[in-house]
Amino acid sequence: MAKVVDLIIHSQIGGPGISSESIKKQISDKTITTIMLDLNSPGGSVFEGVAIFNALKEHPAVVHAKVTGVCASISSMILMAADTIEMTANAMLMIHLPTIQTQGNAEVLRREATLLDRMEGNIIAAYRSKLKNPDVNLEEMLSKETWLGPEEAKALGFCDFITDTTPVLVDFFDFSQFRYTCVPEMVLNTYDVSAKPKDLPPEIKQSEFDKFINKLKDIFQLKKESTMSDLDNVDVDPKVPCAVEETVTIEKEVEKEVEVPAAVEGEELLKKLELLTQENAELKAALAEFEAKAVETEEEMIETEAKAFVDGLVAKGQVKPSDVPIHVESLVSRHGNPAKVLAYQNMLTGLHVAIETGTHFADKEKAPVAVNSDVIEKSAHELYTNYKAAGNKTVTLGDCIKEAHLNSLK
Repeated sequence: MAKVVDLIIHSQIGGPGISSESIKKQISDKTITTIMLDLNSPGGSVFEGVAIFNALKEHPAVVHAKVTGVCASISSMILMAADTIEMTANAMLMIHLPTIQTQGNAEVLRREATLLDRMEGNIIAAYRSKLKNPDVNLEEMLSKETWLGPEEAKALGFCDFITDTTPVLVDFFDFSQFRYTCVPEMVLNTYDVSAKPKDLPPEIKQSEFDKFINKLKDIFQLKKESTMSDLDNVDVDPKVPCAVEETVTIEKEVEKEVEVPAAVEGEELLKKLELLTQENAELKAALAEFEAKAVETEEEMIETEAKAFVDGLVAKGQVKPSDVPIHVESLVSRHGNPAKVLAYQNMLTGLHVAIETGTHFADKEKAPVAVNSDVIEKSAHELYTNYKAAGNKTVTLGDCIKEAHLNSLK
């Protein structure tokens, strides 16, 4: 019996958007037979995207993906994890080389460059696994940042079906925050925040994050308008404290006078001062030594934990022994930022990208067989024709593709 899960990614990958951990939780049930992936994303974190890609690849379910908006950057790699890919007539796909934002000395930059080279190889392998023509200069397309419409994507092999479904968009993105070089006007006019309609249909539910941002904007705008309109009409009395200022009460301790016996000579005071100064210097030296040892011990613990984590992945065959030093160094360098450490760990735990091209499932014997996309497309067109002949005016080809896909698993 088919067990279907609808997986929706309508946000940035990582950061303020969706995380790989969230995706893994949604598909943690290995008895799921079909994952219907709905994608509308401008891209985001390479590490998080690779982790999501691998979570989908290693799951025993058949994955059917549908691009209902824009699918750019690392989200297009996630798309490559699907067994069948559907794009709506107004969808767009973008592929390019991976980029990261980093800072540091030459050694740090060299490590990041080495990591980028490895990630580039994995990403190219994911795209190449879908290409119909192996002679296509994929590297050149990636280096130029290539945007593809549904027909172009289908010709290359990045799309199996193009449907007449045109969804009402409710998730828009600020493409100015991404370092893309040539975003087409069609994308900016359709999916960018500047193209977002002022009044969405009432039946369209906004995401909680979207509601939160809009609420903040409304509050800020109201406060701004109120302040600007009332500012000229307010007489400020400098003697009257402002109502929004907080009153802080400071309690002062009563200082007691210290009586110095008249018998104490100036020479004795100097000796005591010298002793106190020497003791203070010794204490400072001891404290500095203790702090240095503490820092050294903490660094050793951090490195030990990082090496134990990577060694565990080596034992599972996910990381090559020769790559252990670079991954340990990368984890240690991110120690001050827990979010970056977690993202890097998520990327490492899913390094199944290096498996043979065309391998989709962790357990092939239990995995359902993916029906050829041509068979599904033919079945979908037959369903579509039958529905129209029966007078169903609302059914779309996209609906029929989903039905045909599920029927193939029964």
